[in-house]
Amino acid sequence: LWRGNSAAVARDVPYAAILFCTFSVYEEALEVSRDRPSSVGSRLLAGSAAGATATCLTYPLDVIRARLAAESISSPVRLGYAQGVGELFKQGGPGAFFNGLRPTLLGIVPYSGLSFAAFETIKTWMRTRGATTDALVERELNGLERFAAGAAAGAFAQTLTYPLTVVRRRMQVH
Repeated sequence: LWRGNSAAVARDVPYAAILFCTFSVYEEALEVSRDRPSSVGSRLLAGSAAGATATCLTYPLDVIRARLAAESISSPVRLGYAQGVGELFKQGGPGAFFNGLRPTLLGIVPYSGLSFAAFETIKTWMRTRGATTDALVERELNGLERFAAGAAAGAFAQTLTYPLTVVRRRMQVH
């Protein structure tokens, strides 16, 4: 059940680090450029830009991971990560590491934007629900509330963008 986990972690750790770091940078830049606090639109743009940035910087790792996973299913011989990189380079040169990037970006830009926009908007709604406009007090959310907001945002974004994920995986593997 854990076969291929190291390749997934090798991609997911830098991806998540870049995604969350750049979201904050992009959101802050949009706030400064518009001279007002974040809105659903700025969260959508910042999330989309963060997703595109993280994807472009880690995409070769995703292709290698997908190829190793596909080869372990179709072949009794299991390649290691370094061997997989070498084989991919031999088969298609440097461009092979970016097969499917375009549909991936077409999927991740709306997914990431929708996910961040929904998550931050749901959190804001949860913090301010029940407060009057005269005394708008934002409270800190507990872990369960943050979990629920994240689950709802992820389900929303994934549902809307799933067909593009299918296209991306097919292009990476073939």
